[in-house]
Amino acid sequence: MITQHYRGILYCIIIYTGVKVKPAEIVLLVFYGLGGETIRNDPKTIHTFFYNMLSDEEFTNAFPDICDLSFNIYGLFPYSKIIDSMLSNLQQAGVLTKHNPYYNKFEIATEMKVVFDKELAKEPYSEHKQILVNARDLLLKSLAC
Repeated sequence: MITQHYRGILYCIIIYTGVKVKPAEIVLLVFYGLGGETIRNDPKTIHTFFYNMLSDEEFTNAFPDICDLSFNIYGLFPYSKIIDSMLSNLQQAGVLTKHNPYYNKFEIATEMKVVFDKELAKEPYSEHKQILVNARDLLLKSLAC
């Protein structure tokens, strides 16, 4: 059931953003790996994190389709409409919630950790599992409360 929910979110992202599944799936997996965590709601850090991942050779060699993410770099920080849409869709699906009074923190549904582990056991992610785990850990460190 969780995987079906996960696929439904991917479908929504494809419909609303017009993006291929692979980049969206990679970004989602990084967020799903944070299941059960509370992170800062900091758009600048989130967008900048994924923008910087585009210049990480190990990450882009493992997942070349991630380069399909586009960013506007002429604002205060690198901004991706796709990532913004994904964050919104994750909130609508109940994966990311803001139960705190100032909306300055995201809480990620604990069940998403199960999805992360299941998806990393499958192709094409199993051979690059450590790269995704490292990305998740880096994002968590960047957004720690």
